[in-house]
Amino acid sequence: MTESNLNHDRDVAEKKGAIGRLVQKGLDSSIEKARQKGQERLTIMLIPHGQEKIFSLQLNYQMIFFLLGILFLVVGLSFYGFYRKAQKELDADRLRSQYGLNFRGAMTLKEISGDLGELNETLYSNLKEIASLTGVPDEEIQELPEISSSYSRANNQLEQEIIQKSKLGAGRNFLPPVYSLKRLTYAFSDQVRALSTVERLVGQGIGLYSAMPMGRPFTEKEMLALRDTSGFGMRVDPFTNAALEMHAGQDIAGPDGTPVRATGTGEVQSTGYDMGYGNRIVVKHGSAYYSTYSHLQRILVRPGEIVRRGQVIGQMGRTGRVTGSHLHYEVWVGDQRRTDPVPYMCAYDFRSDICR
Repeated sequence: MTESNLNHDRDVAEKKGAIGRLVQKGLDSSIEKARQKGQERLTIMLIPHGQEKIFSLQLNYQMIFFLLGILFLVVGLSFYGFYRKAQKELDADRLRSQYGLNFRGAMTLKEISGDLGELNETLYSNLKEIASLTGVPDEEIQELPEISSSYSRANNQLEQEIIQKSKLGAGRNFLPPVYSLKRLTYAFSDQVRALSTVERLVGQGIGLYSAMPMGRPFTEKEMLALRDTSGFGMRVDPFTNAALEMHAGQDIAGPDGTPVRATGTGEVQSTGYDMGYGNRIVVKHGSAYYSTYSHLQRILVRPGEIVRRGQVIGQMGRTGRVTGSHLHYEVWVGDQRRTDPVPYMCAYDFRSDICR
């Protein structure tokens, strides 16, 4: 770079610096003048009529501008508030004139229908949970109508009505409560069908459950005087104390004449004396379950009779091949396969040793 170019760049830099200093000096001067002007005081004198004492108030211009700003802000907000209130009143008057004298009642109805909608959703949720807990199949539960589908169908119907009425020059929308009530109408209609479905399905499940041989053939109070003895499985023959034998049920020992009760709803299949079982009752339940009650002192039912869970059907005794007064209780799956009755007995019994 030549010396002339260096001198040129130096001159340009000095000129820029001079211009910058002049601008800065002008700004500082303007700010100082504004500061001095703001600090100038304005004296306001108050002279009460008929009094010699004079009251004076001194304010600088900065304070005056600040107070004026606050005043304008308050006035502006006040006008805005009055404007908003007037707009709401105009809207309310417009709606009243559009929908008649029932406007206030319609708004109240909208609020109530909203609360009912929330309760309906809770009811529907509980309904599905009950169905699930009572063993209703998942595919059956999925077929129950959803709340959202009820609302959607209600909105679609109202939309079609709006389209039809708009051709006649009617308004584009209904009053909000109309939508709420229409949705609730559809939702409750679907809920009635859902309740009927769940009632049928749950009824089937409860009917099946009540028919199964569940619980003990004695009440909890009666069990206080009874005790469990031989259980299901291989055991030593109590008469020979030598040979092993298959014991196909649960023995419950107690006093002669203790009431023996049916463990589920069913039909008495057979009664009478049956070799080593002595006096025995066989009850056929739903889903191919059977229960038997052996060594009875007395039989109080007859074949073909329908018995209910808890109904007294006989009395404990010692008929047949026994070593003492007891009930030999069996549960069959089908009319041949014997199964351990303890899991069925413990469906209601949570206290006895074998169930704990």
